[in-house]
Amino acid sequence: MLKRGRSLLETATTTQVPAPPRKKGGWTIASCNRRQWVWMVVLIAVSGIIKGGWGQVRFITEAIFGPMATAVFGGFFLFWGMLAAFGIRKFGAATLVMTLGTPFELAAGNPFGQLVWVFNFFEGLGADVGFALFLDRFSGREIINLAKSAVVGIVDETVGFVAIAVVLGLFTLPPNLVVVFYVTSTVAVIFYGIFAYGMYKTLLQVRAIPPSP
Repeated sequence: MLKRGRSLLETATTTQVPAPPRKKGGWTIASCNRRQWVWMVVLIAVSGIIKGGWGQVRFITEAIFGPMATAVFGGFFLFWGMLAAFGIRKFGAATLVMTLGTPFELAAGNPFGQLVWVFNFFEGLGADVGFALFLDRFSGREIINLAKSAVVGIVDETVGFVAIAVVLGLFTLPPNLVVVFYVTSTVAVIFYGIFAYGMYKTLLQVRAIPPSP
């Protein structure tokens, strides 16, 4: 009896628990499932149309209040890229949604013309980079997720701002004006980043977007 008990004890101590299976799926849009692709197609069309109208709002407010209005209202364009990044959670999703939404945006009346292609590409890329660096894994504490969402907004704004500043020659302006514009727009985009995360959570709860695999 004692020998049998010792044998069982040795078996228990030497038997290894099998490792949990590795989670399937990659980290780029190449590994998206069908529901995620459908969500991206919907977001491409919806965001493009809404941004087209928002472009007119930005144009009017800029004409009335000056360039600083762009620093405040321009963050709404970045909101859609961050929503795509949060909702799909695959690198490249925000860039794809923002870029392919450009024809819808131009058709809806965005007055900034073909430069929108450049703006959308880099603003989408900024959202992808920010999400990959800071929010690839959501935390169980929402306060941490909100803080990281704000940081994603800062990264997105920085990438988009540098690209747009180079294209439009903004760095030839007095440095103090460039700094004020960047700081103002960054503060605004922090809000839009948090707003994008809140919208993502809302859409997830009502099952309007698919959960990530």
